[in-house]
Amino acid sequence: RYELGGILVGGPSPTKDEFLDGNYLHHELREKVLGKFDIGNTDESGLSELVNAASDVLAGAAIIKEKVIMNRFFEELHQGEKATYGFMPTRENLIMGAVDRLLISSDLRKDVINIVCGNGHQSYEIIDTRSKKIEKTCSDCGEKVKLIEREDVVKHLIELAEYRGTEIEFVSTDFEEGNQLLHAFGGIAGVLRFPTNI
Repeated sequence: RYELGGILVGGPSPTKDEFLDGNYLHHELREKVLGKFDIGNTDESGLSELVNAASDVLAGAAIIKEKVIMNRFFEELHQGEKATYGFMPTRENLIMGAVDRLLISSDLRKDVINIVCGNGHQSYEIIDTRSKKIEKTCSDCGEKVKLIEREDVVKHLIELAEYRGTEIEFVSTDFEEGNQLLHAFGGIAGVLRFPTNI
């Protein structure tokens, strides 16, 4: 039902080896084994011990998954039809329900401000989370801003994504493509369900 990311095998030294060497796993499951680990406990506490022992392997598997996701984004970007990046284009595509998978850098530290002027014009802008004083004039009419609402940009985008049934992926900066997402694309991107003109 769900895509299996990988299998960890743990146990006393001869037992886990006999299990893997024997014909106990279907060949498709055998290909999913990420590693085998010496574990002293065979009860529920052994599961925690297994996860701790496999932390390096699990971190590597997460990065591989993130690389696959980023490569898909780059393919769509190269073809020029089903990719979006940057706050405003991605936000507009989310509102349209066009984003299949939202990519957010795990190092993104920004807020979004909702700006409303006295004439009723509304706009959004992202700012650094450390910015304290915000003074804005309306970009449409030059009027002094009447209302500014502020929230974390990640929370803002997740709410839009969940409402439209969009998958959300957090991408680390521990590899080149993840670093590119943060620095070249503003930490926000998406793979689209269908092409848009945004």
